[in-house]
Amino acid sequence: MTQASRRTVHGVVAVVTVAAVLWQLSLVVAGESVLAESAQPGLATRLARFISYFTILSNLLVALVGLAFVGADRALERRRRTSLA
Repeated sequence: MTQASRRTVHGVVAVVTVAAVLWQLSLVVAGESVLAESAQPGLATRLARFISYFTILSNLLVALVGLAFVGADRALERRRRTSLA
């Protein structure tokens, strides 16, 4: 895998995970998809529950790592260019 394709894959993974987390956050803020049908919890409770989900935390970690790899690939490419010049 070339460096450009690695950067593309890492960037796509980061964008998809950030989009998924933001979409789920918008559903939580809007009060959609709440499992308790009788009494809907308040916004603060919904946000606290949202942040406490392992899946959300894992997705945020994947997005951060993907963005870090994109940045590291760019920095490595810059170093290689300056050392060759």
